[in-house]
Amino acid sequence: MAPTWKHQGARSELVACVWLLDNGYEVFRNVSPCGDDLVAISAEGEIIRLDVKTCRGTYQKITDNQIKNSVLPIHVMDDGTCVIEHNPKGRGGFKRAKCEFCGIDFWGRKWAERFCSDKCRTKYRTGKKPPEA
Repeated sequence: MAPTWKHQGARSELVACVWLLDNGYEVFRNVSPCGDDLVAISAEGEIIRLDVKTCRGTYQKITDNQIKNSVLPIHVMDDGTCVIEHNPKGRGGFKRAKCEFCGIDFWGRKWAERFCSDKCRTKYRTGKKPPEA
C-alpha cells in the first residue's frame, strides 16, 4: 500500500526531529492536532516554532497567521536533508547545488548559491585550501 499524504507528513516530522537533534537542538513535538508541529531550542537558548513541510523541489507556503506568529517552515527534502526558511515572506524554490569550497552537495535557496555554509564562504574568501577528498 502506498503511503498517504498523512503518512508522508508524519515521516517528514520525524525526519525533521532527527535532523534538528543532530544539529544541536532540543526538540518538542506537539501532541494535539492544533498548533505548531515542533518547537526547537538551540544551544544558545533561541526558541524556534516550526511547521514541517514535505518538499519536492519548491517549498510549501505557510499561512499569513503563522508568519505573524513567528512560525518558521522547516522543509524536509526527499533525501532527508532539512532547510529552515528564516524568511518565509520571500517566495522561491530550492535547488540542488555543489559547494565551491568543500564540494559537498546541498540544497540552496538562491539560484546563485555557491557555498553550503558561511564557514565555507569565509574560508574560500580568505584563501584557505579545501579539505582533501
